[in-house]
Amino acid sequence: MKTILKNNNLIMAAVALLAIGVTLCAPGAAQATFQLTWNQNNTVLGTDSTNTAFTVPLTSANGFSITASAAGTNSGIFTPGTAGMDLASITASSSGPGTLTLFLTQNGLTAPVGSGTLTGTLSGNFITGAGNVTMVSYGNDTNLLYGNGSSQSGTNPLVGPPGNVATTSVGPGGSASTAFNATSPYSMTEVFSINFTSAGTASLSSDGSTTFGTGNVNAVPAPMGLLLVLSGSPMLGLGYLLRRRKAALPT
Repeated sequence: MKTILKNNNLIMAAVALLAIGVTLCAPGAAQATFQLTWNQNNTVLGTDSTNTAFTVPLTSANGFSITASAAGTNSGIFTPGTAGMDLASITASSSGPGTLTLFLTQNGLTAPVGSGTLTGTLSGNFITGAGNVTMVSYGNDTNLLYGNGSSQSGTNPLVGPPGNVATTSVGPGGSASTAFNATSPYSMTEVFSINFTSAGTASLSSDGSTTFGTGNVNAVPAPMGLLLVLSGSPMLGLGYLLRRRKAALPT
């Protein structure tokens, strides 16, 4: 009897060690980072480690100010089978002429994969003052945070096609697409260039999104505030909708 118990204990110990070994050797999920920075000392304005969402509080530096809300590929606002990110309710202002650059990026994307289309879409207008805003979207098959969108990636030389692709630059009301062949994991980046040209205070309200899909899907994101309201975050969603409405009202 003692011999049987001893053998059972040995077997159980061996099974436990095997389970630990399988856990340690199993491949983990791709590390994800979703964040927004600007060219004012490369400050990180908002970040999230699950590619879901974050809010940028009022931040000011060197005469520039900004608030915004960002939704990543796991936020639920994108069509199933589509990877995407959206920088919405962008309210940026400047005390005088100057250029503000924003970098929205996420990596650790695992689906969809294969040959597909990367699309960037921009909307917005200057509420006060004058200027212009453009956006370029990047897809990076080496999972490089910021892709080729900025020297912040720290890669030299930059990754060339087909590992990194970019849309043409678009202005408000514009949309541009490019072919992209993604393998897991990969990243996407969008770069906003906001050029304030008027003296005095100028302010902008804008929204930019980047999507990647491999099938015949409608990749346009649903209104983020509405989905937050319906998904169990009513106060966050209501605040988002109110900020977006306020930003769209003329002053």
